[in-house]
Amino acid sequence: CVVNSARRCTWRSYLLVQGRCQAARQTGGDGGVSANPSMTETAEQATHRVRPHAFTTEHTYALGPDAITATYKGTPSVIPFSDINRISLIDYANAGELHHQCTVKTGKHGKHKIRSHHFVSLGGFESRTETYAAFVRELCRRLSAANPSAEFRQGSGWIQGLWLVVLACSVFGWVMWGATVMEGGTDMQTAGGFFVGLLALTFLSWRWFRRSKPDPFDPQDPPVP
Repeated sequence: CVVNSARRCTWRSYLLVQGRCQAARQTGGDGGVSANPSMTETAEQATHRVRPHAFTTEHTYALGPDAITATYKGTPSVIPFSDINRISLIDYANAGELHHQCTVKTGKHGKHKIRSHHFVSLGGFESRTETYAAFVRELCRRLSAANPSAEFRQGSGWIQGLWLVVLACSVFGWVMWGATVMEGGTDMQTAGGFFVGLLALTFLSWRWFRRSKPDPFDPQDPPVP
């Protein structure tokens, strides 16, 4: 009888230890929240901090299940997904780099511009494109699920108009270049230099003219870096 009791105690102790080990694995080993990498990664990606220009402080944007919390100068502002009308994405050149901007247009909470680069000094920016892109992807995904009527667009009509003006100037430059060469009003070296410059200007202006065209995009696959 004593032997049987000892065996039963040993078996119960073994089961108790196994149960505790299994519980520890499920809770990450410390009895707390599950250490699921995907959950941690999503939580980290749902926040973006940036100082857009010299005349303001750092802005913080945090995603919740049904709203954006935007903190300006230490004051948080909650922007419900239900009030967001449109998400607009554009790219533009600044300080020799390609910057990205996400504009959140709402009905009652104003317009918010979330940018990819952090102002450091005059003419100096720190790229925070990684957290910007992750934030925008998660924002579009959550917003499309919470508010199916929201619009998702890329490009800008006025930016495309500016590049159209540049493209028109390059065409005028080609006309002037051709007339000058035909009349023999310049030497070949100078003409060649203008040719290369006009070719580069035409290529860049046409590329950015097409890239700036306003178009809808899929919120499940937003055009971010």
